Amino acid sequence: MEKWNLYTIDRVITNRVITRGDDIPKNLYHLVVHVCIFNAKNQMLIQQRQTFKKGWPNM
Repeated sequence: MEKWNLYTIDRVITNRVITRGDDIPKNLYHLVVHVCIFNAKNQMLIQQRQTFKKGWPNM
């Protein structure tokens, strides 16, 4: 089970936590981080998402 902290629009953490998949209350947000990994040749490491995933399969 994945738990998410909730933040205000100004990224101030609140004392509220929800479970992934639950509706996020109005005017509250959760943070998402995207990471790109590069090697010494400035090449980006990429991977393909599994075909059976509900969100963005094969991406």
